[in-house]
Amino acid sequence: MATYRGEAFIRDQLDSIAKQTLLPDELVITDDSPDNRTARVVREFAASAPFPVRLYRNAERAGHPENFFRAISLCEGELIAFADQDDVWLPEKLERMRAAFDDPSVTLVTHTVAVVDTTLNPKPDRDDRHWSLRGTYAPLTTDPWYILFGMSAMVRADLFRMTSLAFRPADHTRNDILLSHDLFAWFMATSLGTIVALPDRLVLYRQHDANTAGAPPTLSIGDKLRWALRAGRVVYANMAAMARDRAKVLEQVTDARYTEAARRAQEYYEKLQRAYELRAMLYDPALSRGERSRTLLRLVARASYRPVVQGGLGRRALVKDLYVTLTNAAHGGVMNYRDHRADAAEQKALTE
Repeated sequence: MATYRGEAFIRDQLDSIAKQTLLPDELVITDDSPDNRTARVVREFAASAPFPVRLYRNAERAGHPENFFRAISLCEGELIAFADQDDVWLPEKLERMRAAFDDPSVTLVTHTVAVVDTTLNPKPDRDDRHWSLRGTYAPLTTDPWYILFGMSAMVRADLFRMTSLAFRPADHTRNDILLSHDLFAWFMATSLGTIVALPDRLVLYRQHDANTAGAPPTLSIGDKLRWALRAGRVVYANMAAMARDRAKVLEQVTDARYTEAARRAQEYYEKLQRAYELRAMLYDPALSRGERSRTLLRLVARASYRPVVQGGLGRRALVKDLYVTLTNAAHGGVMNYRDHRADAAEQKALTE
């Protein structure tokens, strides 16, 4: 758990962890707060907790992503469940998730959530459609750009120990920072192993004014179209660079259990890089109609528009690119992504 000014809600979360039907081996908390208020609540809880609680206060503000990575680095177990400071876990969360790891090929388990307000009542203006995955997925058969919310995930700790985290790829929801802990976990887990998505709502995902990330709003078809049309050459060039960097991370994997999967995933991201490079060319405003048509044909010939879950750009991308080619309506695209994970639905539309 990474905390920052969490004293308002953290005791609810801590108590819910203590009520788990399968207790954790440890709870590791790194606190980024400028004062002792959050730490005081944690210490009061730790005095009677039914498991070890290790609290570390950062000497300097680390920020949300690095604070979580510090907590992860201090964990000693083989499995790590991410905990946000303001949620409430349902009692069977850890037990239900832990059982899926009896299969040694499983690298990540996730589940659905109940989106609630500050008093833990259902929040009618948000729903859980973002958490639509159900079942078991082989490596490289899910959307590589899926936005995983960490509170719904448990992962093998090995995913964070086999590469240099200082050189992780850029975050595709905010291209000015490196991948957050949960998006990095999704990238590595879906590259190297099987993931399991449980249908159970195992967390009350509390929404309030100070959420670092919130449940994404449901966009209308019109909203999705408007956001997708904003993306152009700059966005797709950025996506190519992110795919390239993911391939480079996978080159670092030397653990014999994962080297073959890492090699396949590296090839997957290199192909995705080339597809986005061509797509960025397609949106160069200086391109003639004939050059744009030839670029589109190259994308089609390379099967670049296969489904997103197969490492392609998807059919909606083909429709958009065909429209741009026929109308000569290419543009440079937005310079930067939106800078908040609450806009997850809009970020997804930008990649299409």
